Amino acid sequence: MVEITAMFRTDFWVCGLAPFGTDLIVLAVTNPIRQDTGDRAERERPELRVISRTGGRFELESSDALSVTGWEHYNPADYMLLSVPINAGTGPQGGKPLFFIVSPKDIVVARPRDADDRIEWLMAHERLEEALVVARAAQSELKKVPLEVIGEKLLAHLMQVGDFERAAHWCPTLLGEDKRRWTNVVFRFAELRKVDVIAQYIPLRKPALSSTVYDMVLTFYLQDNPERFLQTVRQWRQGGLDYQTPLFSVQSVVAATLERLQGAGPEEKPVLQNALGELYMAAGQFDQALHVFLGLKQGRDVFELIIRHELFGAIREKVLMLVQFDEEQAVELLINNTARIPVEAVVTQLQSAPVLQLKFLHALFLKDPMLTSSFHDLQVKLYAELDPENLAPLLHSSHEYNFEAAHKVCRDHGRFKEVVFLTARMGNAREALELILTEMKDIEEAIRFVQEQKDDDLWELIIAHSVSKPEHVGKVLDMLARMGIIDPVRLINQIPEGMQIPELKQKLLAIIQSHKGMEAINESCCRMLDSEAAAFEQKFVSARTRGRRIASSRSGKAEECKICQLPLEETVRIPGSKATPHSGLIVFWNGNGYHKECLPLPSSLPPSYEGAKMLAQQQLSLKDPNQSQAPRASLFD
Repeated sequence: MVEITAMFRTDFWVCGLAPFGTDLIVLAVTNPIRQDTGDRAERERPELRVISRTGGRFELESSDALSVTGWEHYNPADYMLLSVPINAGTGPQGGKPLFFIVSPKDIVVARPRDADDRIEWLMAHERLEEALVVARAAQSELKKVPLEVIGEKLLAHLMQVGDFERAAHWCPTLLGEDKRRWTNVVFRFAELRKVDVIAQYIPLRKPALSSTVYDMVLTFYLQDNPERFLQTVRQWRQGGLDYQTPLFSVQSVVAATLERLQGAGPEEKPVLQNALGELYMAAGQFDQALHVFLGLKQGRDVFELIIRHELFGAIREKVLMLVQFDEEQAVELLINNTARIPVEAVVTQLQSAPVLQLKFLHALFLKDPMLTSSFHDLQVKLYAELDPENLAPLLHSSHEYNFEAAHKVCRDHGRFKEVVFLTARMGNAREALELILTEMKDIEEAIRFVQEQKDDDLWELIIAHSVSKPEHVGKVLDMLARMGIIDPVRLINQIPEGMQIPELKQKLLAIIQSHKGMEAINESCCRMLDSEAAAFEQKFVSARTRGRRIASSRSGKAEECKICQLPLEETVRIPGSKATPHSGLIVFWNGNGYHKECLPLPSSLPPSYEGAKMLAQQQLSLKDPNQSQAPRASLFD
């Protein structure tokens, strides 16, 4: 049984029908009968059409008119379409069948077009880029036209029509890793002065071309485009196969660059010098590169260069250039490497730039004042001229400068606070105080100065200076009220009668209240001290009267009675009587111990040390004269 799956109406005669994959091959002849009159119309050639099915619709995919002999005289019934597979392994479901169009006088053979046919047709119509796309997609099927030939024709065509950008764009795809073809194409672009177009596509590795190619490109940029020359040098400086060696001949490019610099304009020169520094880096001449970059005052990070390649010897005589390149980084580098670049060398080279000289010395002083001890006189001068705020810390912390010279510098620059400090440091406290009072005219500073000096005689100078000026008297009274430094009577007695002092009453009341407060504080302190003294006395007495351990014969060496010379733990022998057990012991704090019977004392101990000593000495006179051991010289050692 046959199932109808689709139906469609045509506006032509169907002379033959054959399957073509999922499409249909139709041999068609247009309607030879006029629709309006019914007469025979002018005949047209038969066509082989491909009709595709999309969903439920059929659409014309392609149509080829056939050149058949005598087609002008044939009717649709005179044609026939046959379909035959190429071999048993192929067929309508995926093979490549042959189609035979039979007419009364001709048999036309039709077959599906392959990639070669498509490419030949595209090339014949100069649609080379489309041909290349088809060829790359069906590269394994190509039999007639190699892919390389298509690529060369495309490049030649694009360069011929002047489309160099598109030609360069296709080069990586078409040339691959073929060094010979790459070299030829690059030199072809160079002949047409289009090196700048192809340069960005030139391979650096895989393949790495001859250094001549890279030299030629750099030479072109060197003459025509210094900015691009610099960029390319940086890119190719470490572009070798090992990612370290340069791609080009460094020395020849350096020579060309030096020659080009001689005639360079003011705008080109910095760019070319920067490129020269990069070339020296590529050549391993790091000291030369450093010199170039320092001269430019811009570009590469010279400090990283110095540290990485140990170029401290190269900058030893270029300190000024280094600091001018970047003050902050240069100063940090110099103060951290004083063993490699001596402080003396840095200070000497910065003599022409006092600001930079001070910046270095100040940073070094903050790190370790002793590192700049030889230059403290110079620092005093520089601080006084350029940075007065940091002068005082140096004067106060150092003893390595000349006091007289520093005194003169400070006075010449009007730094009276520092002059006062130096004057006092040289032992002239009175002169320093007079400077505060006469030059600085700061009575509060004078009072603080006298407090620091702890010299009571200086108060008389302040009082003598103050009593002539009411405002000064008021300030001194205020400070006395706050601090209670001296007896305010010393000042009040010397105030001239009739002097008008603003707010005198309030100031005197403040002094009185301050002194009352001080008295209350003193009384509280005395009570606290008395309480503490009593507690310590009680603790002392308790410590002196507590029990004491007596060494016995079982411990190895027994303690003896200082009178009878017998162990304290045993019996007692009183002259004129026999030995009897002791009834108690008396031991003094100095370690001397006695049997109670050997040292007959009243029921209570004497009130003084001398009384106890007297009684003990009396007992010595009663000691048995037959005792072999001589008595001790003293009972209280």
